Amino acid sequence: MINKKAVFVIFLISLGMTTLGLLIDSDPKNNSLWTTIFEYVAMLILTFIVILLLYGIPNFVFKQLRRKML
Repeated sequence: MINKKAVFVIFLISLGMTTLGLLIDSDPKNNSLWTTIFEYVAMLILTFIVILLLYGIPNFVFKQLRRKML
C-alpha cells in the first residue's frame, strides 16, 4: 500500500509539472477561463495517475518479490 506521504509528494510533482506545462504552452490562449481551468485539471489528474502508476506498480512488485524471498 502506498503511504499518504508518497501520494502527497506525487501530487506536488504533478502540480508542478502541470503548472510548468501551462506556463510554457505555445498554443494560442483560450477565450474562456473555464476551458483553461478544465484543461489544467484534466492534465493534473492524468499526470497524477500516470506518476502514481509508475511509482505504485514497481513498488508493489518489489514488495511481493521481497515477501517471496523471505
